[in-house]
Amino acid sequence: MNSYLRRLGITLAFLGFASVLPATAGAQPPVYLTQWGSSGSGDGQFGSGPSGVATDAAGNVYVVDAYNYRVQKFSGTGTFLTKWGSLGDLNGQFEGVLGVATDAGGDVYVTDQINGVQRFTGTGAFVIRWGSFGFGIGEFYFPVGVATDAAGNVYVADTYNNRIQKFTNTGAYLTQWGTSGSGNGEFFLPNGVATDAAGDVYVVDVYNDRIQKFSSSGVYITQWGSAGSDTSADGRLNRPSGVATDAAGNVYVADAQNQRVQKFTGTGTFLTKWGSFGSGNGQFNYPVAVATDAAGNIYVSDNGNSRIQKFGPGSTPPLTVAFDFTPSTLNLTARGLWVAGLIEPPSPFDAGDIDIASLRLNGTVQAGSAVLGDGNDNGVPDLTVQFSRTAVGLTVPQGDNVPIIVTGTLAGHSFSGTDYIHVIRAAGSASLAGGDLEADDGSGQLGLRAATRNPAQDELRVSFRLPNSKPASLALFDVSGRQLAARRVDEMGPGWHMVQLGERSNIPAGLYIIRLTQDGRSLTTRAAAVR
Repeated sequence: MNSYLRRLGITLAFLGFASVLPATAGAQPPVYLTQWGSSGSGDGQFGSGPSGVATDAAGNVYVVDAYNYRVQKFSGTGTFLTKWGSLGDLNGQFEGVLGVATDAGGDVYVTDQINGVQRFTGTGAFVIRWGSFGFGIGEFYFPVGVATDAAGNVYVADTYNNRIQKFTNTGAYLTQWGTSGSGNGEFFLPNGVATDAAGDVYVVDVYNDRIQKFSSSGVYITQWGSAGSDTSADGRLNRPSGVATDAAGNVYVADAQNQRVQKFTGTGTFLTKWGSFGSGNGQFNYPVAVATDAAGNIYVSDNGNSRIQKFGPGSTPPLTVAFDFTPSTLNLTARGLWVAGLIEPPSPFDAGDIDIASLRLNGTVQAGSAVLGDGNDNGVPDLTVQFSRTAVGLTVPQGDNVPIIVTGTLAGHSFSGTDYIHVIRAAGSASLAGGDLEADDGSGQLGLRAATRNPAQDELRVSFRLPNSKPASLALFDVSGRQLAARRVDEMGPGWHMVQLGERSNIPAGLYIIRLTQDGRSLTTRAAAVR
């Protein structure tokens, strides 16, 4: 095998593999827990360092011991359990074993440079094998990474053919994608491969120093990473190797030549990193593979130190998101279906990673529809979410500075955000069937109503009352919370006034929210437009 590897011009220290099992991890760097392994050929030892690593649903850990031509199985704390394999080309033997993965049933898949893909039970009993050297369908030229998905499909990084091949768990060929290059969907020696709960596939594109993400059928989705050996540069990669995912959709990358592991969201946003060169706890000498388990632990194949290191989830301080609730004055007697909240996560988190199903308003109200965009026009992506007006009304008392609290999860992390509103029970509300909708702040001074026939057909004119000439503004929103129009009105002075709000061409048929704001107070009413 050694001469074979040298002929291909590759050393194990730069190869990567993946296993994909559910896990959760914290926003902070994981905490070192334990390690096992040393150089040698005995039980629990590794010849020239471990290579691929994987876990199963029971928490067992499988490690490729390449230069001893075997796979070793350990408990989650490193206790040796069993081993299988020897040098040869018969079933259950290996000549260039590198990658390992498990499936939901506990079977183990191993890639071998000479013997293709072999499948075993969790105790090492041979099940089936497929593939041989070549360039055609179902053939391999130095296969390295291997991963499975929830449907039982098997993905193999066919490294020197610069492609990913997809099979059933019995070896039936399904599809492939990739060619040599640096464009989207092209590879320069793909190694590690992993899948997430949604079935998407992540590939370590080693010499392009990036991670590429695909659908399960090979459709390109996105990529991240760029070449860099500056370990202070988050997201830079230097010959990355292994990759794994957790249940929250986070992605872990063994950044081999930077001697660290980096954690990203499923869309490539950097979250955290850990490791440096060395042999101490939490240090690495060419980390080539990474795996996760259902308890949220992370296992790293520390090749140059001939060991497996285990890390536990770091502490997860709760995230605070910016939250803007509309309307800022909630009339408990007004009619309408929806209110809205705009959620803007802090950097480096992405609003697109918010789990909409997890959202709750005041602990109980579930989210309706949601729109990703930039609702407050500040250049930062946010998520505008609808909530049932009736349900929200049941969770708040009347008064000033009433807290509206949104909670949920974002890339596996809990978050909360709070806005404060004015809650009233005004008698002047009317239905949308006709007439005016009117709001009053209770002082008899600040007033707001939609003065045109409601629903409006031609133009939306708004009637409002100001008590003084302090700065004041009118704004028009759709039900998702997106601002459509705004104008200053304080120059009109005290008293009742009427203005047109928004251009007719910008106001299609629908339900709208009008907000009057002055001196820290605001009133909100509704209007409808028909065409």
